Amino acid sequence: MPVGKANPERKTRGRAGCLTCRKRRRKCDERKPRCQNCETKDLSCAYPGFTILCASFSNQTSADSTSNSKTTNYKSITFADDADRASTPDSNPPSKRIVQNQITSRQSSQSDKGATAICSPVPLRPVEPILTRNSFQSTWDSFFCSDDALSPRSDAGLLLHFRYNLVPWIDAGNLDSRFSARIMQLADRKAPLSEAIIMLALRQLGPDNSTSETSIAERCLLLRQKVKVELAHEDSPTTAIGEMLLVLEEFFGLCPVEWSQLRFPRLSQTPPELSVELHTEPLRTLSRLQCRIELATSILMKRKPPLHVKSRLTSINRDVISAPSPSLLLYDDCLFHLAECLYLVNPDTEPNSGSTENSNVEPLLAISQPSSSSSWLHLWTKCQKWYEDRPPWAHPILEIRSLEARQIDTETFSSFPIQIYTTTIALLSNAVYHITSLLLLLRKPRLSTLPTQDRHLTSPIWHAQQIAGIATRNDFADQWDPVLIAGLLLISRDMTNKSQQDTLLGCLRNISNTTGILLGKEIEALQSHWAISCGSG
Repeated sequence: MPVGKANPERKTRGRAGCLTCRKRRRKCDERKPRCQNCETKDLSCAYPGFTILCASFSNQTSADSTSNSKTTNYKSITFADDADRASTPDSNPPSKRIVQNQITSRQSSQSDKGATAICSPVPLRPVEPILTRNSFQSTWDSFFCSDDALSPRSDAGLLLHFRYNLVPWIDAGNLDSRFSARIMQLADRKAPLSEAIIMLALRQLGPDNSTSETSIAERCLLLRQKVKVELAHEDSPTTAIGEMLLVLEEFFGLCPVEWSQLRFPRLSQTPPELSVELHTEPLRTLSRLQCRIELATSILMKRKPPLHVKSRLTSINRDVISAPSPSLLLYDDCLFHLAECLYLVNPDTEPNSGSTENSNVEPLLAISQPSSSSSWLHLWTKCQKWYEDRPPWAHPILEIRSLEARQIDTETFSSFPIQIYTTTIALLSNAVYHITSLLLLLRKPRLSTLPTQDRHLTSPIWHAQQIAGIATRNDFADQWDPVLIAGLLLISRDMTNKSQQDTLLGCLRNISNTTGILLGKEIEALQSHWAISCGSG
């Protein structure tokens, strides 16, 4: 039988040899200070090595470098930041201190006497400090405390609250908006704007345990008088922005039925230097917010919106710098459809001033003047085409019908549908579509026939349920748009189920607590209306 050959021993390559032998691919006996190969061939012999350069590091001689008895004392390592702090006063904040770490490589010189260590510092990229969310919040929490919201040191905290809490609500959560950066830059240069922002944030926060409504109102009144005096000496764009902020501060002091008392600046009658600024930030976003508030007021008061709303929504996207985002264009299309709907279904006569307080308790199915059949059908077709052609990001990523939602959320018996959207603009766009469709269906001309399509799209109850589902499942303050609040109040009047009424009341209280919008009168009016409806039923 054949004889098997013995397996040869596997050769291993050493990694402790000198640099010269490794380069020549020769086996090194690793003798110090010179190996046998380098000594025979009369070549320079050096071994690789690394060391750490310290701030208080003294140069060693060649004799010390070859000695194995001496070790590095790491307790003597000092950073450049510590040395500067010991010699000079601390002038930079902690976030600007950068620890400079340097690594030196020991290179060999080609000499016959052995290896001489040459330290050559290699700078690395600066290591920026890592700010966690807790450390960031703790820094601001120590600077801004709600217990002394009226102290002068709370101004920076109020600016922070405006930037991260009010701005997303103002620009409808538009991720591509430059409104926040632009208005904060202007506030840094213009004292009236920064004071108006502080006043707006203070009004929206409202009183707390240590402050009263009277003290908040007094300080806001002083700031308002000061801002008005200073705006008289500013240019037209700054004056328009300041006046819009003053109106917003007044907005948070009124309930929805009183929003008709707001007097926005007439931006349509502007000087030539303001015509361009009207289509750029921050006036563009503030102008869109004005249109949203006026549309919400028109829904609640059952009257036509101001004439400039449609023209403003048409021309508001003419940005001289860059085109608006597609999501914002989609949202503006919904607002424009809502404006056309309110022009179409509401009567031409303005409501009397004495009927303002009672308009919020009128039933939803109030009879108004019949609309033109052709105009109504044209607008209905445009709204349904928008709903069918909306992009994928405007669709809900999760949609559960009412009956299935009741099985998932066993603690809630309201059986409102569940809809979850990816962005605020997607949520608000769909909410505005349902509000517009609901208003059109409630004012549909008698002789008009709807085109053949999905039956649920022609049901007012389905649209009302969708609005309620969007509102009651919303947990974000920046998504409480004035139009959504008005639509929620619109559908709440005809809710007859006790569990649904309780859910809507809890939703309205949540809106008031998270946004600072006063809804006390509306809640009381709804409770009275429901009590009367139950008594008559």
